Amino acid sequence: MVDCIERGKTFHSCGGATPPIYRFETIRSRCLHVQFPSTLMISMNKLSQSIIRAIRSFDTSHAVMLMAAVAVAVIARLLPHPPNFTPLAALGLFAGTVSRKPAMAAVAVVAAMLVSDAVIGFHSLMPLVYGCLLVNIAIGALWVRGSRSTDLTAGFATTGRIVSGTLMGSVLFFLVTNLGCFVAFYPTTLAGLIACYTAAIPFFQYTLAGDLVYTGALFGLFAAVALPRTRRVSLPRELSMAPAQN
Repeated sequence: MVDCIERGKTFHSCGGATPPIYRFETIRSRCLHVQFPSTLMISMNKLSQSIIRAIRSFDTSHAVMLMAAVAVAVIARLLPHPPNFTPLAALGLFAGTVSRKPAMAAVAVVAAMLVSDAVIGFHSLMPLVYGCLLVNIAIGALWVRGSRSTDLTAGFATTGRIVSGTLMGSVLFFLVTNLGCFVAFYPTTLAGLIACYTAAIPFFQYTLAGDLVYTGALFGLFAAVALPRTRRVSLPRELSMAPAQN
């Protein structure tokens, strides 16, 4: 019997063809050096600045938006979707970034998981799944938002940290949950470990696409909603009182 988990969804197969392995994938990293056109650099810089201003101006209205994101995550997980194309990892990263209270972010992610798991079904590897999603909150708080006072104001910094944080969460989830799957359902040999990770490689494209798409949607919407509230910039008193020069 081979059990496959898609962020909490368990499948069973007794004999016959091996069922698809969900959410357990590997990634081969490649370093790509791309020279971006100036217009793209300007657009990315504007998006970075919008997200920075949105994070700094987080208030009750944004808490409401966070709860709305939880509702969307639950619905998206319950509706038919490609394997691994779910918003839970993106929700964790987003919640950790925009919420100044870690407990609130954790409650949002766990609530989305519990509600959807109550419908889909619970399973033995839930602690690993939930733990990895909570780590995404830490990545959002410590990596994406934690350094905003230093180099997040430079060029691609904010967007780059969001993308890299998304990749970190995806790979971490893969490593931890796949290891749990190996221990629980595969022969505890080197061959079994290789088979476990190898079987998941074809599904990485869905994982990566889902995490990036939902992360981009959440942060993009957040910046768009908060931008009108943060356009006004107050000049220092010395500059505001300085005489105009021709």
